[in-house]
Amino acid sequence: DALVVLAEICFQEIGLEADEAFADHAMAVQDALRGRHWEEFQRLPADLHCNKSNMPLLSADRLPCTMRRVFDLEGVRLSRKQAAGLGLAMLMPGSMTLAMSGVGAALLVRTAREKRSITASGEEGEGARWKALQYTCLGHAHELLRRKHIPIEVQYLGREDSPALIKVTLYSLNDPFCAFPVGSIRGLDGGTGGESTARLRHGSRCRLRPPGKSDTFRMRVYEPATLLDTVIHDGVEVKRG
Repeated sequence: DALVVLAEICFQEIGLEADEAFADHAMAVQDALRGRHWEEFQRLPADLHCNKSNMPLLSADRLPCTMRRVFDLEGVRLSRKQAAGLGLAMLMPGSMTLAMSGVGAALLVRTAREKRSITASGEEGEGARWKALQYTCLGHAHELLRRKHIPIEVQYLGREDSPALIKVTLYSLNDPFCAFPVGSIRGLDGGTGGESTARLRHGSRCRLRPPGKSDTFRMRVYEPATLLDTVIHDGVEVKRG
């Protein structure tokens, strides 16, 4: 039901109507969830991983459920560098305390956002939370449309002595040390994807669609390496569109 409502709002924003094919697929999903296996679905844990036998040793699925849900890490596949960083963090003394502090901070941010949405909705009573959810979904739908239609286009025009391969990464203007790429903490950026990093060869181009409401970012250029990437350009300010 939520998927159908969100689709109707998105289609209305771009002046289209949901066709019969979309409605049929949505109804098929609904029928499958409410069909003969409905009682069995109710007994299954919400965080059940269906392929745990092939789960890597260092995986986001091995983190506690609370941490995965807060940072929206369900089903996320870690790269080799991210897995190495996770393994190193697990071996460091006090890493769990630091992680729980991050979880607490993220929960506080989410609570503050929820209260702000309830206040902005102007509703009171039992319907305030539902109205706030609709308000939040509509705002995020606008963000997704802007992200799709107004990307940041990057083209690599290097010289003969330039690296054959570079990596471009977007950071927030409020991150002076460029510690966290935009969207790296998914639970605080909406958790609906977005591209803030890309690798380019000579003459190639890409479109970056970073998550978040900001339109201006700091872009750093790196030369990829096995362990630590080398900074080629310390940062230039870029804008959507």
